[in-house]
Amino acid sequence: MPVRVLELIDLPMLGGGQQHVLALARMLDRARFEVEVGSAPGGPLVEQLRELGVPHVPCPVVKSVDPSPVMALRSLVRERRYSVVHTHGGVAGLWGRLACAGLSGVGRLHTIHGIHYLNYPKWWKRQGMIWLEMALAPLADRILCVCRSDYDKALAAGVAPAARTRVIRNGIDLAPYQTSGDPALLRREAAVPQGALIVGTVGRLHVQKGQSHLLEAFAALAPRVPELYLALVGGGELRDALERQAGALGIASRVRFLGARRDVAALLPGMDIFALPSLWEGLPLTLMEAMAAGLPCIATAVDGNVELIRHDVDGLLVPPADAAALAGAIGALAADRARRHGLAAAARARALAEFAEGPMVDAIAGQYEEVLRERGMATGR
Repeated sequence: MPVRVLELIDLPMLGGGQQHVLALARMLDRARFEVEVGSAPGGPLVEQLRELGVPHVPCPVVKSVDPSPVMALRSLVRERRYSVVHTHGGVAGLWGRLACAGLSGVGRLHTIHGIHYLNYPKWWKRQGMIWLEMALAPLADRILCVCRSDYDKALAAGVAPAARTRVIRNGIDLAPYQTSGDPALLRREAAVPQGALIVGTVGRLHVQKGQSHLLEAFAALAPRVPELYLALVGGGELRDALERQAGALGIASRVRFLGARRDVAALLPGMDIFALPSLWEGLPLTLMEAMAAGLPCIATAVDGNVELIRHDVDGLLVPPADAAALAGAIGALAADRARRHGLAAAARARALAEFAEGPMVDAIAGQYEEVLRERGMATGR
C-alpha cells in the first residue's frame, strides 16, 4: 500500500520552493507514495496541481502569532492518515513541525530553501529566528538542504544537527530545454526593436533578488550600448518601486516588466544574456533553467550561485550589490558574441549533465523510506 505523504508549503505562488514541491508531486513513484500538497488556498500552485491530478489540501500555513494552525494541522494529519509530513520553508516548517510533535506514526522531514533570516538587517530579529529554528530542529527526523552552502550555514548557526541533516541538491525538469525555443516570443512580448540585445532576469521582485542593482548597472551601460534592453520576469512587492527607479534613472523606455509568468522556459531563448543579481540565495532554479536554456549567465558570487557557476568557465560571477562590477560583466559579454556563445554552450552542457530533477526526487524518496524504517513503519515497497 503506498505511503501517504503531505508536502506542506505556505503560499500557492510559483517560487522556487513551490517548483520543488511540484517536482515531488509529479515524479514520486505513485506505486510507493500517495502524495498530497498542502498550502494556503487558491493561486497558480493549486492550478498546476489540478493539472497533474494531485490533490491539494487547503491549510492554515500563514505568518501569524496565532497558534491555531498547529491544532488544525495536527487534526488534518490524523484525519488524512499521513505517514510522512514534509515541510518546505520557514512558515510551513514552523506550523508543520509543531503540529507533528509527539505523533509517533508520522515521519517528519523539513527542507531549508535558503536561510533567509541570516540576512535580516536587525540583529535581534536575526537572533530570534536562530533561536526559534534551534528549538524546532529536534522535531524533524531529517533536515534537508538544497545546496552545500545552506548545509554549512545551518550547522554553523546551530539550527540543524549534522547527524540528521542531508544535502540533496535542487534539480529541474530539463525537458523544456532539450530543443531550441523561439527567441521571437520574448521580443514580441517585450516589444523591442529589431537587432536589440536583451539582458534578462527571472525572479520575484524582492530585495533578496537585487533587481535595483541590475537597474543601476543597466543605467550605466545604456548610453554606451544603445541596442541594449532589459527584461524583468517576475512579480512582487517591489514592482512599483523598481518602475519608479527605472524612471528616475532615465531608462524606463528600455526596461520591460513582464510580470509573473508560467512560460519562463519559452521566454528564456529570447534573452541574449541572463543576469541574477541576488544578494543571497539557496540553490536558484532560475539560474539552473537559464543555464539549461543555453544562455550566457552572470550571477552574484553568493551561496548556491557559486555551486552552479564556475567563473569564466560556464558563466561569470560578480560581487553582490556591486552595480559597477555587474555593468562591467554585462558590457563585456554584450561586446563579445564569441565569448557569449562559449559560456552559453558550457552552461548548457553542465546543466544537462548535472541538474536533472530525477536524482533529487529519488534521493528524497530514499530519505522518506529511511525515516520510516527508523520509526519501524512500513515503507510502501
